[in-house]
Amino acid sequence: VILDLFPGCSGATKRRLVEILSALALMKEVRRLLLNDGKVEYLVAAISLGNLASRTRAAQAAGLLGASTIGRSLLVEMGAPVALVGLMRNGDSSANLVAANALGIVSSIGPHLPLIHQSGAIPLYAELLKESHPLAKDIVKDVFCILTSIRDSAGVVLENLAAILRGEDDLAISAAVDVLLALAEYKSIIPFLKSSGVITVLVDLLRNGNNHDVIEKVTGAVAQLSYEEYIREGLMEVGAIPVLLDLLNGRLGNLTESAAAEALINFSEDPSCQEYAPMLQRVPELSAFRDHLFHFRNSQGHLIQSMRRRIEQRLNP
Repeated sequence: VILDLFPGCSGATKRRLVEILSALALMKEVRRLLLNDGKVEYLVAAISLGNLASRTRAAQAAGLLGASTIGRSLLVEMGAPVALVGLMRNGDSSANLVAANALGIVSSIGPHLPLIHQSGAIPLYAELLKESHPLAKDIVKDVFCILTSIRDSAGVVLENLAAILRGEDDLAISAAVDVLLALAEYKSIIPFLKSSGVITVLVDLLRNGNNHDVIEKVTGAVAQLSYEEYIREGLMEVGAIPVLLDLLNGRLGNLTESAAAEALINFSEDPSCQEYAPMLQRVPELSAFRDHLFHFRNSQGHLIQSMRRRIEQRLNP
């Protein structure tokens, strides 16, 4: 009955109808009806009309509908990405999370993926890292990792993360570092780490930061990133080695000291860092860490080999 009333209605009547529809659309049977009857446009309209709670419910329903291929295609065709971005811009923190999650579901697969960048949503996702909700970082991480497959989007993602890292919100900086490490697992993102300014910002945080927890996390990130030759080159260019050496004094805790030592050991083993090799070899604090890291790498190698043997035994009993 509600769907039959939509054609021809306007103003307050239409707002009331979309508010009712947004509540009903959370039920699977209603979403199936919208899909089968070709009425998905009404759900998309509900994302932009009505009160904020109603619009948030409609966004949630769109995310649920977007779990299917046909639902996703129809939502994109009816303009759902634009409506969801509008809710991300104008909603409260709860609406932002729901809309961001729905947009990720609707737009992050196949030919729809560029819509996230084209709609201007990447900066809005980055801003979500300032939210204290535990799901915010996971939503951003999932969407940004998917976007690494698109060259234009990858650069914009890192530029926005660099902007968060330059800010003063320590919780957002910590979340941005976690997202950055997840992105670094994708080789396609590596070339953008230098051009986006991320490497420079990370070293600046170590050099000038005053929050011990942030410095500890960033040092750990630099240690992990330093396993990539291209990133080591970038770190060396912005003066990371003297900064890491200064962190070996232990005043910021064992975890920070260990991470700094790990990064410096990676530099000392890099033939392209020969100018620093003699100096690093003379640092007494690195000797113990070098032995520890050697044994750790060996144990990891043995563990991997053991797991491979077990898998082979199961596959070939």
